[in-house]
Amino acid sequence: MLAAKLGCRDGQVYRATRNQAAYFLASRSESGMKQAIEFIRLSLVPTCEILPMIMDLGSQKSVRSAAIAILKLAPTVDVLINNAAACMIPQYTTTLEGIELTFGTNHIGHFLFTNLLMPALFKSANPRVVNVASFGHQFSNVHFGDINFEDGKTYEPFLAYAASKSANLLFTLGLVMKLGQTNLRVIATDPGCE
Repeated sequence: MLAAKLGCRDGQVYRATRNQAAYFLASRSESGMKQAIEFIRLSLVPTCEILPMIMDLGSQKSVRSAAIAILKLAPTVDVLINNAAACMIPQYTTTLEGIELTFGTNHIGHFLFTNLLMPALFKSANPRVVNVASFGHQFSNVHFGDINFEDGKTYEPFLAYAASKSANLLFTLGLVMKLGQTNLRVIATDPGCE
């Protein structure tokens, strides 16, 4: 079973799905998923079962609900691709939990989702987690003492994105350091790199 979020490039979807029996595709909206599902079925892997899942990474409640639904349907998850991202949100906005929206979506949402699916990942013979990062991480560290940009007073959209991508890399490193002695394989990748 593969769980992923919408946004994979065509080749990534093909390589990830070609050996999977079923594929969860999560997105904030059904309309966004329909085109991706059609493309996967028609062009890449027509035999793969695709199970659409509505999930808003900017809502911890939505992430928890999606994880519960996936765990009920799939006791084993082989591959998790954390790929969705919020980018360049022009005005300072927060999640319902009060976290700056870019960081809440790009890091906290993926962090929570991955941890909630960990029991199903560890049931796989060869579990993998792929965190899609970005070259943009170089432009900002994670400011752990102020992830909310002084409640928006110092908010800068690109720096918010860069900080969230730095957090993705730190999360990847943390998983490797904590679980590297297990059979779980965790990588971060930049989709812009060839």
